[in-house]
Amino acid sequence: MGASRSTTRRYLEFLVAEQAVSAELGYGDVGRPERRYRLLGAAKGWLETL
Repeated sequence: MGASRSTTRRYLEFLVAEQAVSAELGYGDVGRPERRYRLLGAAKGWLETL
């Protein structure tokens, strides 16, 4: 796709604001926490309009 990390992160946060996906923090053994995104069931209609 060729999108940068910052562009991808911004778009994912937009989808969180639109309530199309949820975001959770995941912690591993070492390092920074990861933000995990999950598609919500209510997003199906929203995605079909794209």
